[in-house]
Amino acid sequence: MPDANVAVEFEGKSVKYATPLPVNKVADFDTRTGKIFVTNHRFLAVASDGFARVLIVPHGTVEVQIYLTTEAKAYVNTYGGFTVATQGAEKASFNLDARSTNTATTKFYHGSTITGGSQRGEDLIPAGAKANAQLGGLSSGPLQSILTTGKNLLIELQNKNAQAQDMCVRITFREEL
Repeated sequence: MPDANVAVEFEGKSVKYATPLPVNKVADFDTRTGKIFVTNHRFLAVASDGFARVLIVPHGTVEVQIYLTTEAKAYVNTYGGFTVATQGAEKASFNLDARSTNTATTKFYHGSTITGGSQRGEDLIPAGAKANAQLGGLSSGPLQSILTTGKNLLIELQNKNAQAQDMCVRITFREEL
């Protein structure tokens, strides 16, 4: 029977893992090799039925996990295949390994608007989200996607509360370096 282990070289040491490599080991390895980045934006006092939007402009192949937090009920929509009408303000990205000199080439913008395209997905953050977040949880689980150059993604949160509320989008991503 062939060897069911895979060897990974890291900092001059060979480490063996069972195949397939456990997800937490891959994420840990990629973080330690400077391939995992993060960006986020907090939208303050989004009006009732108002929108908070983040545009992802990938460069190369990019794996993203998107975490959303709101104080109350919100709709979540994602869009692809669109034309960017207003790019918005660029958000900085940070390498999770502060020792690494790797920088992200994927760009993120908030306050973006689009024309055309199609809805790729929809989700709901329930009204009990604030209580869950106060207990240390997230309002929603991660949305995941693999993007590539020319395949932009727009994330849209719509406040479905009767009053203004704060919303936050946090994106953890891995680039092929």
